[in-house]
Order: sequence, then structure tokens, then C-alpha cells
Amino acid sequence: MLNENQHTNDTSALEDFNTLRAKSKGISASKLLADMLVDSSAGDTLFSQKMMDAFDDEVVGQLEHEWSDFVQAQHGQSNLSIEDQARLALAEQRTKELALLRAMFAQVLGDGTDHSKEIEQLESDIYSAYSPAVHEAALREKIRTLEALELENWDLKTARAVLLDTLEAYANAVKEQINTSVELERPTPETLAAVEEWLTNRYGSILEQVDGHDTQIVDAVGSKYYFDLAIAAEPLLRDEGWRVDIVEREKNAVSVFSSERRIVISSQREATQEVTKGLIVHEVYGHALRSAMSEMLGNDIGRTGTASYGSFEESFLVALEQCLSKKIGGDSKAVDRYIGIGLAATNKVSPAGVGHVLASIGQFTDAKKDALDEYAVSRTDAYAKGMLGRTFAGMVDVDDGVVHKRDIKYLQGLDGAWKLLNYLVEKNDLEAGMRWLLSAKFNPYDEHDRLLVNQYMPMPESLETFFSPPRSDS
Repeated sequence: MLNENQHTNDTSALEDFNTLRAKSKGISASKLLADMLVDSSAGDTLFSQKMMDAFDDEVVGQLEHEWSDFVQAQHGQSNLSIEDQARLALAEQRTKELALLRAMFAQVLGDGTDHSKEIEQLESDIYSAYSPAVHEAALREKIRTLEALELENWDLKTARAVLLDTLEAYANAVKEQINTSVELERPTPETLAAVEEWLTNRYGSILEQVDGHDTQIVDAVGSKYYFDLAIAAEPLLRDEGWRVDIVEREKNAVSVFSSERRIVISSQREATQEVTKGLIVHEVYGHALRSAMSEMLGNDIGRTGTASYGSFEESFLVALEQCLSKKIGGDSKAVDRYIGIGLAATNKVSPAGVGHVLASIGQFTDAKKDALDEYAVSRTDAYAKGMLGRTFAGMVDVDDGVVHKRDIKYLQGLDGAWKLLNYLVEKNDLEAGMRWLLSAKFNPYDEHDRLLVNQYMPMPESLETFFSPPRSDS
């Protein structure tokens, strides 16, 4: 049993953590760096005036120091509970993210110091899951995809040949560095069928109503209607008070705010019936339900997400969408994002060089095009700008090889999701596995996350071997 002093310390630490989390809301590198200006021809990324105006070094610095103090205080405690360890991981992550944000702005504003090495180290610490082997696998995947395209236009065929040679050279260079290789996981036919059946059995009555929509395109009002139906049909979401709002915003997307039990749809949002069904699975029965399940179970940390939950959740839900639609291959952007990061981090390609490769890849994002007309060229430029903005977000005036690695999570998360789903289907344990995976916002590949979640929703016994395979005697 905890003594009175230990209980007081735990309560105080929780209060301090919640206070800091509330103060930090809305301040993050991903939010501030989302408004980068990009010159795709030169590979340059620039800070917009909006970003500069939004950044307050004094406020961010004070938060960084307060989080750091919290981390040091927790490290001074003995016998931390699993929940305390999870909060400590979140605090350590937050401290590093704020330090990275400050270093990025200091590099641009100029304080007489080159922060390139500091930024590179923080990127490596925060996104330590980056793997040159996965980068090589992504290059090989892109090569196979390009080779499979049926092209009639001579210019496109020539451009593809040049791009294939370039990607092959980069892949071989990585292979020589690491002297190993990996293969990206893909779902088996049995997995696609089993997961699609599981989703249909559970949510089919709601999804069928979308098929009956009076037009092929569902606008924001229509999406809200079906999202509301989905919430009403799921007791956990309904009883916890989840709601859907339509808002005016520049971002044309659907967002889930777990701390507010709220799903937000952009007013200009339009999607096909098929995409809308995927969004219901992804946003309502994915992001929102994982949060509501955790809240019902009493797992407060799992309600808003562990330190590493983002490395798995989005890609896992994309995998469920692909099973529902029976269309695999929606991971091309995830592959391209990893390639962009890997070219800079492992191949040491300059931003301009990375931009050139990404623009070349962008020529083939629409396989129906048989010529590089004006529209296709404009799409290529927009694609390259979007990719560069994410790849080098905040990396202004830094050394070559320094890159923002945040987007590695999409490809690595999808790879992990397929491995898990394939295994669960093979072991005929999909029902128990899905119940566990949806029980909180966590990363099942993180051992500490598993320990946390297993206190509230025990992991299926079949996964014990998956995460801790028997050691070979050889």
C-alpha cells in the first residue's frame, strides 16, 4: 500500500502534469510549422510572417523549463507506477519538442550560434524509430510501383526511366551503408476479407445508410448527419457526450479532439460516399472510439494518447479503411514521405535535390495521365511543395542532412498495423485483438504502452508470442 506521503506526491505530480498539459495546449512544432512557405524549384522552406508572429520564445522557453523541472522531479522519485512512467514519457517528449521548436526559430532569427547539430540531435532523439533499412524498402517499393505503370507517352516513359535510375542508385547506396534489408508488410487476402467482415458486422447498419445518400458527393452537412448517426449507434460515444461540429477553417479535413470529445468537419468538406464510409470508420469508430473506450475503462492517459500513440494510430486506422474499401495502395504518400526524409537523412541529398526527386515522383501520382500537360505540371509542383513543406518543416538554414522526421510514422505505422492484423487473422483471434487495439490511444509496439493498457484491457494471449517470440537455440 502507498503511504500518505507517497499518495500526496502522486497527487501533486498528477496536478502538476495536468496543469502543464493545459498550458501547453496549442503550442507545438507541428502546429506552428504547418504554415511553411516553400520554393519547390530551389528546395527552400521559409517561415511565413504568420508563423513568426505566432511564436513567442519567452512563453515557449518557460514551458520548456517547467516541463524539464517536472521530468527531473519525477526521475527523483522511486517506484514510479506504470501511469507515472507514462506521464513521464509524455513530459520527456514534450520537453524535447519544445526545445526543438525553440532551436528552429533561434536558427532563423539568428543569435550568433549555429543550432544545426542541436536540431539534428533532437530530431534523432524524438524520432528515433527512423530506419535506413525502411528507407531502402520504400525506395524499392516506389521503383516497383513506377515499373508497373502502363504509360503510352514517350516523354513520360523517358522521365520514368531517368527517375528509376536515380532511385535505384540511391537504394543501392543505402544498401551498401547498412548491408541489410527489410520488406514492407502487406495484408494477406485472408486479412482483407476477415477485417472487412468484422467492420461490416459491427458497423454495417450505419455504413449502409451512406450508400443510400441522394448524391454521390456528401457535403459537410451530410457528413455530420452520418457521423451523428454513428455516434448515436455506439453507446460509449453517445454516453460520453461526443459531438460533431461544422466549422469555418482553412484546413479541409476532419479532426478529432479527444480532450473535448469533439469531431470537427470543415464547412467546405466534400467527399464521395465511399470516402465518407471510410471516414466514419477512421474518425468515429477509430480516433473517437479509442478515446471513449479508454475513458470508460478508467485509463486517463489512454484517453488523449500515450507519448508514442501517434506512431501507430493513424496508420492503423488507414489500414482499416483499406480493408473496408478492399482497395490497397493508399500508402503512396507515406512511401514518398519516407523517401524524402531518407534522401536527406541517409543519402545526404540537399533540399534542392530532394525537391527534384519528389517533383519527379509527383509526375506519376495520377496514373490516368498520358502526357505532361499544363494541369499535370501544376499538380506536380503542388505535390512537391506539399512534400517539401513537411520534409523540411522548420529546417531553415541548417546543415545538409538535417531533416524533420515526424512523417516516418505513416509508413512504419502501416507496416506495423499489417503485421498485427495478419497475425491476428492467422491465429483466428481478430475479435479479441481488435477489442484490445481499440481500447486506448496507444502504440502496441511500445512495451510500456502495453503494460499501461493491459491494466485495463488484457492483451490477447495469442499476442504474447507476437511481441516476445521464442528465442532460437541456434
